[in-house]
Amino acid sequence: MKRRITAVVAAILVCCAVYLLVPYAPMPNAEEIAQVQVFCVYIGDTAVDITDKVDTDAVRELLPQVRARRFPNRWHGMRESGEYRYEIRVLYGEKELCLNIGGENYVYEVSDPAPRIHYLSKREGVSDKLTALCEDAMEQ
Repeated sequence: MKRRITAVVAAILVCCAVYLLVPYAPMPNAEEIAQVQVFCVYIGDTAVDITDKVDTDAVRELLPQVRARRFPNRWHGMRESGEYRYEIRVLYGEKELCLNIGGENYVYEVSDPAPRIHYLSKREGVSDKLTALCEDAMEQ
């Protein structure tokens, strides 16, 4: 009996660990993306809206490929890196999500009073593709 209980507890712990360690898609369905806004932010300055310059259709195609870690981190505010970073605000269903790329890459829900950030997975290279789209728009 003890072996069965131990096996069940071990299986539950393994399932929980796998659930937390496997990245998820914050925006899995491109059809539910209602609005996309892209901003270029330089630490210390205001954000510049570059939505008109960015190929938003290409951004919409890439967003479902984004994977984030399930385990959230507390919001730490902006860190001064002295580099450009890009903020992509997306109205997905009824939620407004914000995806920060360039430097630290993470996603959070804007309407959350105490936002918890979910760092993006680096495996797929989607954040690099999104950064390249934004940098191309800035060069125009």
